[in-house]
Amino acid sequence: NNKRLARFPVLVFIHGESYDWNAGSVYDGSILASHTNIVVVTINFRLGVLGFFPSLGGTARGNFGLMDQVAALHWIQENIREFNGDERNVTMIGYGHGAACINFLMLSPMARGLFHRAIMISGSALSPWAIASDAIFHAKNFAKILGCLENPRMEKDVLECLRHKTVQDILSIDLKIPTHLTAFGPIIDGIVIPNDPQMLMSKSNSLFSSYELLFGIVKAESYNLFSMYDEQYGIDLSRRDRLLRTLIRNLFNYHLQVSFIS
Repeated sequence: NNKRLARFPVLVFIHGESYDWNAGSVYDGSILASHTNIVVVTINFRLGVLGFFPSLGGTARGNFGLMDQVAALHWIQENIREFNGDERNVTMIGYGHGAACINFLMLSPMARGLFHRAIMISGSALSPWAIASDAIFHAKNFAKILGCLENPRMEKDVLECLRHKTVQDILSIDLKIPTHLTAFGPIIDGIVIPNDPQMLMSKSNSLFSSYELLFGIVKAESYNLFSMYDEQYGIDLSRRDRLLRTLIRNLFNYHLQVSFIS
């Protein structure tokens, strides 16, 4: 009948938590799909240094994780009909870092026409951790630890050195990054992210304004900062103050004491 022949809306889930770890494959889309008339898609994309290592030559390119998401959206446009999905009715949903990624794609010419609306939960391109503002600094430190920046080199020499390292060598490096900040993540590269997100979203004719958007928060924000004991019995005042001071010190540059008291 006509109902069986109708194509279903498509929901694309982008996982959150971090730009360094997690995977779409651990989220079972069949649970949501079984309760609704939609096709649910979860994707994996490169993370950490493999997904967001920037150029050291000033071109600032390094948004490979975002480009993986764009590639997945292209695949959906070309193939989702085989799963009875409607490529003209694609919604992206994500939380935390996943929501920020969706916001970046809403601003990107590379993703134009690949999805039509977005649901962003507890994150956006304006979140203080969304952009890896010190990515070049951390990339040089990373290369130095692996012995690829011992002497001044051309960028191609550094990259060639890194390519000869094993995956185990690369993943074993533990950079000391301040809490709440990002070492390797999306950067303004002029291509995937054309310009400062705040500036792009402020324009009435921007790509951002062409999408329907639902924005919300979750009930248990930053739950991963707390232990099972904390969840059951709460935290004492001194620990609460330490958490707040760390957050304010690492995310803000001005009026720190006023922000803490507030």
